Amino acid sequence: LDFVVNRQAHPAELTAPANQATVDAGRPAFRWKRQDDNEEARIEVARTGAFEEIVAASDWDRMETAQLNQPLEPGQYHWRVVTRKGNASTATSETRRFTMAGQLAGTRIISANSIENQVNLYWNQVDEAEGYRLQLARDENFNDIVEDVTVEETETRLQLEPGQRYHVRVKGLATDPMTSDWGEPYEISVQ
Repeated sequence: LDFVVNRQAHPAELTAPANQATVDAGRPAFRWKRQDDNEEARIEVARTGAFEEIVAASDWDRMETAQLNQPLEPGQYHWRVVTRKGNASTATSETRRFTMAGQLAGTRIISANSIENQVNLYWNQVDEAEGYRLQLARDENFNDIVEDVTVEETETRLQLEPGQRYHVRVKGLATDPMTSDWGEPYEISVQ
């Protein structure tokens, strides 16, 4: 009497992150569902959907979640789960793409020097910034914006009305998936 044992692996069902998702954390969490409790799974992350160069992979395990040990650099990635049953059969899930967002370092105004009604404003250089956005406002909440400009350098010159108080803030600019926040507001005035 012979027995036939089903040792065929089945593709896992990917649950998170969703296809085309943007992930903010440097170490994203991945979730999937195995079709058979006797299967082991391994997650693979690569820069391309062809998986020629895998940048991260887990060990074989019966878990249905994984989180990377090291953070990923900002950019586009693809992920999939390979399942195996025994040592003979493997199956590969669908492939999903996700974007790792990144955060530019903060911008800090270093100094503001005034000569009559002109103010020379200087701030720190931010790595990976392709330019800077500067806002000048009459109020500290930036509801009454006087000037909103984009510049390439870490300095600018502003013509201001004497006797007025202004608030200025700067942030670095970069292409997706990089983002940035406004630096601390800086109060300036000319006499």
